[in-house]
Amino acid sequence: MDQVIPLAESLGNPGLEKLWKAIRREGIVGVTKDEVRSYLATLGEKQIFKPLPPSLGKTASEDWKTRGQMDLISEI
Repeated sequence: MDQVIPLAESLGNPGLEKLWKAIRREGIVGVTKDEVRSYLATLGEKQIFKPLPPSLGKTASEDWKTRGQMDLISEI
């Protein structure tokens, strides 16, 4: 685990799969995936995904991947 901690910090403390792939790529041996999982559990960092806030105006274009909105100012 002495080599795993600096590797995780250099990668920005990634998740299990990304860190495990980096460990294999670097050729670090003697570390199990369960040990890596336990180490990551001690960090207490988690990503939280939440939906975008609802649009309060008229939407100019919208499909299943994007939403565009624009405020227009008109000088009369």
